[in-house]
Parts: sequence; structure tokens; C-alpha cells
Amino acid sequence: MTAVRWLPLLCLVISCVASPGSGLDGADTGDADTDADTDGFDPSLVTGLPCEIDDLLETRCRSCHGDPAVGAPMSLVSYDDLMAPSLADPSLRVAESALHRMLSVAAPMPPGAPRSIDAAATAAWGDWLDAGTPMGECGAAGGEPEPPTATCSSGRHWDPDDDDGTPLMQPGRPCLDCHDRERLDDPDDDDIPTLLAAGTIYPSLLEPDHCMGAEDPELVVILEGEDGVGRVELVPNSSGNFLVHAAKAPDLKPPFRVTIRRGDAERRMSIPAPHGDCNACHGATGKMGAPGRVLVP
Repeated sequence: MTAVRWLPLLCLVISCVASPGSGLDGADTGDADTDADTDGFDPSLVTGLPCEIDDLLETRCRSCHGDPAVGAPMSLVSYDDLMAPSLADPSLRVAESALHRMLSVAAPMPPGAPRSIDAAATAAWGDWLDAGTPMGECGAAGGEPEPPTATCSSGRHWDPDDDDGTPLMQPGRPCLDCHDRERLDDPDDDDIPTLLAAGTIYPSLLEPDHCMGAEDPELVVILEGEDGVGRVELVPNSSGNFLVHAAKAPDLKPPFRVTIRRGDAERRMSIPAPHGDCNACHGATGKMGAPGRVLVP
């Protein structure tokens, strides 16, 4: 069985910025503040990577290995970071290990569908390795990077006219929070169930609210009490939603150990879930340290 940890090594990230400027006479001014004011970037952010490498990492892998890293074992924001020994195999550099993960079927990077990076991009990465990983001077204006964009992989969206009030409703939204607020607004409404846990599972990390998630009869979300008491197995419905009513699992209490299985593939949450409102952390672009959506293994 292939096991993939929930958070670590999900993707690589890099910020693409310009190289430092120089004085009018061609000599380096050595004044970082002046360069930043006149050239529109902060020279301290120069990465030293070729643009093809920067562009790939910037557009596909920004979720985890930033500075500081979020849910990942290291920051990867410079040429030196990519030249460091790989944590998984110190005989390889991180740049070499990264290509292996891009091409991996068992543990792909970015996570989700294997080899989701196109062949031209991985070939360019391989050519860079074959050339001896030369440094580059990819440049862009300094400042905050644009946030990654969430895309609906299924192309299907929730229709409130058809599914309001059903288990298919509002995929991607925090379910327990919504039910709690509804009960506060209408405490006499007995049709609003008390949920122990609920969420939506997706094929990629960045998916917008109300996008239908993954539908696969082999998918199962397993919740177990950290104290060893209680266990439920939840099969996502056609909107990708999974849920359990509190009355159906009276012995199961948070924090939960969470495992997702699809056939022989498995993904485990690396730390116990403190509550059952999965989408509250695993939002459209990730919150509270989560890198993004609850992910298909």
C-alpha cells in the first residue's frame, strides 16, 4: 500500500524577482535601499534561478514551501535551497529529487493526478539538470506575489435550486459552522442536523467554493478517535461531500486521526484534526496552516 503524508512535501515554491541594479557608471552602488527605490524590486529577494524554473515553481507550487514554510519541512525560495541535499535522499540535490516527484505516479508533485505538469516543463527541468544547474537572472518587480488561483476541476457547480437542504449542498463550504449558525437563527427547526464531521474531497488543492468535488466509489474517509475510541468510514457523495451526524457516532470525539483511501492508495493527515469542520481549514486556498483542499490520494 502506498502511503503519502498529508502535509509534508506537497509541492515546491519559489518567488521570481529581479537581480540587483547597478550605478549609472556601471559600478555596483552597494545601496540596497536606493536600488529598491529606483528599480522597483528588493535585491535581497533575488533567487538566482533561470526563468523557466522560477515560472514553473511560481505557477504550480506556491502553496507550501514558502518563507516561512507552511506545513512543509523546508523553505525553497532560492538557488541555494534547490542545491541543498534532499531530505529524502541526501545523495541527491533537492532539484533532482523535485524532478523525481514531478514524474512520480505513487507520490506525485504537485499532489493529485500523477504527472500533472506537462512534458515540456519537466523536459526543461531535466535539461537544466543536465546542463549543470546554471544560475539565472529571472526578473520581475518586487512586492507581494499574486495569490494562486482556485480552479474547479470537475467543471460542475452546486445548484441551490436543485440541492438546497440535501447532503449535496454547498460543497467546499464549512459545514458545521453553517449548521450551527442556522440553528442559532432558528432554534425550533428540527430539520437542521448536528454534524460530528463533514467536508468535501477534491482532486487538487485549490478549488473554489460550490465546486463539485471528487466522486469515486472507491474513496473512503476514515475518522478515528485519537484516544482509540470510535471509528467511522464515510463515502463521499456525488458532490464530493462526506459527513456523519453526531447521533450516528456517539463515542467518537475530536481530535480525530484522519485517513483517506482509494483502492491501494492512502493519504493520512500528519497531525490530529482538532475538530470535524474539515472545510473550515481546507478552504479554497487553504487556511490555518492547511495547504488547500482535502485531497484525493
